Amino acid sequence: FNDTLGQTAAYYLGLNWLKLENKSFAYNAFGQARKMNFSIELQTKSTLEYLKLAIQLKDFKEAIEIAKEAQNKFKWKESDRVL
Repeated sequence: FNDTLGQTAAYYLGLNWLKLENKSFAYNAFGQARKMNFSIELQTKSTLEYLKLAIQLKDFKEAIEIAKEAQNKFKWKESDRVL
């Protein structure tokens, strides 16, 4: 679904895949949720989870691109660092 419900579902699906320790499926779910613009909060959270998983899955090129994109889009500052 390409609406708020779809974004919410994709985000929570990602969280559940993490609980089941399936990082690849979680990565895909967060990737879908982060591309939707219905909830900035879910988009931000999904992007952060996606970024963390990109690093864990050793997709460093993607991680660097997402980090740069997110820093500009969400105005993340050095004090917001979580990695």
